[in-house]
Amino acid sequence: MLHLSGSGSQRVGTRGHFQEPFIYILDSDTGAEISRLPLGKPPKYILRDLCINPIGELLAYCDDQEISLWSLNKEKEVRKLRYADLENPHLTCIDFSPDGTKIASGGYDESVRIWDILNGEQLLSLKGHTHYVYDIGWMPDGTTLVSGGADSTTRVWDIDTTSQTYGSCLKILRIRMNCQGMQIIGARNLDPHQLEFFMDRGAILDKEQKNIVAEIRMQREAQGKSPEEIDNRYGYESFPGRGRKRILGIRSFGGKKS
Repeated sequence: MLHLSGSGSQRVGTRGHFQEPFIYILDSDTGAEISRLPLGKPPKYILRDLCINPIGELLAYCDDQEISLWSLNKEKEVRKLRYADLENPHLTCIDFSPDGTKIASGGYDESVRIWDILNGEQLLSLKGHTHYVYDIGWMPDGTTLVSGGADSTTRVWDIDTTSQTYGSCLKILRIRMNCQGMQIIGARNLDPHQLEFFMDRGAILDKEQKNIVAEIRMQREAQGKSPEEIDNRYGYESFPGRGRKRILGIRSFGGKKS
């Protein structure tokens, strides 16, 4: 994964495998390595996303469990942001606000959360998505935030603290799913993961098929499995780290679709 600093003079990213224990700071013109930030021992959870604040002084990255903030000038960690209500929220994406004072995060708990950078306080928890959130991005004025979810919706949120609709969803954009309206009622030769794949893309299932999907999702949640442990044979291309492209901006994650 790769991210360009606000000034455009530096690039920051990981190289090779997602569990490599370094984040590299590179010169954007020459590609030469300026420095590297050691993450200590290889992380137990895969590095999901990273971003730099607009003035290029603070780096944020997230794994499944938490968000880490690093001072690029001092090359050391300055703060961690953790979900108080979830031990493992399976984070997928983060993004700094245009003024650099806040950071937004999304993950498998279906919420979008806003954090204060200075004190680490969670300011908002935005709910509305019915499946995991896989991308977020601030509008340039910093008063609205856009999130993309695996429920095939893009939601626009009001983050303006002076607004009467602060914290509410202003607009929902729905994407037509590639299996929309497909009827697989009565099909008995599909395994649970195939059923989930089709249901997530708008196919029509019968009650028994829906119960099968609900059961594997309950088992997955009970076992606390990370997304990488989910069977990917049937094209879960929207899962983090599985070849998905970010819907906002130009960043993309590695891995080829089989």
